Amino acid sequence: MLRSVDLSSSKFFTHVGLSGLAANCSNLVQIDLSNATELRDSAPASIAEAKNLERLWLVRCKGLRIWELGVGS
Repeated sequence: MLRSVDLSSSKFFTHVGLSGLAANCSNLVQIDLSNATELRDSAPASIAEAKNLERLWLVRCKGLRIWELGVGS
């Protein structure tokens, strides 16, 4: 019943780990990925697997572009 996860102090996780988190934690509503400077183009697809996600923090995630997340669509 994990509902929130804060990875802002974690290092070296990848889109594979995010995908596994989203797939195995169906009640997840909050993810803090701030400071995840290593995330790149494959991360948005992994984040999108979290179907119940309500809040997502991406402070200082310079490797991600906003349109890759489908914001506003």
